[in-house]
Amino acid sequence: SVDPEQGRRDLTVLEALDNAAARIGDRFRGRPRVEAAIRLTLGSTYLGLGELASADPHLVRALALFEGELGTDHPDSIAALHRLGHLRQVQERLDEALSHLEDARARAERVLEPTDPEIIGIENLLGIVYRERADYTEAESHLLRALELQVGTYGEETAETLMILNNLGNLCFHDDRIEEAERWYARALPLGERLHGPDSHRRMQTLSGIGLIHNSEGRDAEAEPLFRKVVEISTSSYGPEHPRTLRAMGRLATSLSALGRLEEAEDLARITHERRRGQLGELHSDTLHSLEQLGQIQVARGHYREAQTSFEAAIAGLGEVRGPEHEDTLGARLSLATVYSRTRQGGAARTIHEEVYEIRARVHGEDDPRTWAAAGRLARSLLSARELDEAERLARLASEGLARERGLDHVDTLNARQTLGEVY
Repeated sequence: SVDPEQGRRDLTVLEALDNAAARIGDRFRGRPRVEAAIRLTLGSTYLGLGELASADPHLVRALALFEGELGTDHPDSIAALHRLGHLRQVQERLDEALSHLEDARARAERVLEPTDPEIIGIENLLGIVYRERADYTEAESHLLRALELQVGTYGEETAETLMILNNLGNLCFHDDRIEEAERWYARALPLGERLHGPDSHRRMQTLSGIGLIHNSEGRDAEAEPLFRKVVEISTSSYGPEHPRTLRAMGRLATSLSALGRLEEAEDLARITHERRRGQLGELHSDTLHSLEQLGQIQVARGHYREAQTSFEAAIAGLGEVRGPEHEDTLGARLSLATVYSRTRQGGAARTIHEEVYEIRARVHGEDDPRTWAAAGRLARSLLSARELDEAERLARLASEGLARERGLDHVDTLNARQTLGEVY
């Protein structure tokens, strides 16, 4: 079958796929297994090219045909269900993705060897889905199992090992375990170069992950060339409108903004958002993240009214897609609070900071860097309202906790220490 990771978004390839899909019709009447195999190949290739709407009917039909002809536990049926689960994950229909993948894993464990690549692939994808649901503990268990099976059976020097290492790095980054993320990427970086060379599209996830860590540590001058390299590789490999290219463009825009190249950053962010909206729809999280990013650049340029509009739309969408207490939604709300603070709407900013602090303390616990960061932001709002005793308590809590976990030079630590100093 076609590996979607190798798909290239090339017009002639899309034309060939569309022509092949148009000719299926009743051509294979009486030969359902042949039709199923062709549809699985077409759907997988469309998925790899980011053509999700085109992939959908082929993968659904392939699964129905395989199950009807071969039964639900046949390896071909399991492969089709796995691929449909992958599509649902990319479409952000996560409940369906989880249902398909858990079902595929149960079937695979009944009929396949424990070290079969199908089982390893399902475990890896389950890890991604649980990470996107912000269930980091469950996500890590699946990814570590996938890594153990892959390395133990096939060795370290495989493309599948590289993919799982990158996914573990991404998981740890999102769970605010930056040092662990760095260790996974440090293992992935030389492996990717040994396997694929310095300019392969298979190294993009590693380079992007390292760039995100640099961003989080305020090392934007180091992140910018990494993201620019990823944009170049992705554009060459997949085309300018592929979701991976657009993701890389968005990250490059963030670095450009941090470096003060605001006009260039806004132009790139606007292009990214428009392409994502056209390709993925208004309510895909990638579209909403790019809208929030555009708002952040608008804030940096002093365009507060436009930024408020961008943030409000992003919050509404993320609340619907991710949920009101998801970190993505909370991040967008904090961005809106920045607009309120800079436009003399201190009461509205304080309300957001109080609610985010309460949610993080309840969800993550009091002794968590995300909660401490929220405490530092709330302390700043209380300082502005001259509520000095509570501002001092929260700023001290934030500065001490963040200094231990993120270091004295981290931007959140510095902000909390600045607030504490201003209280005095």
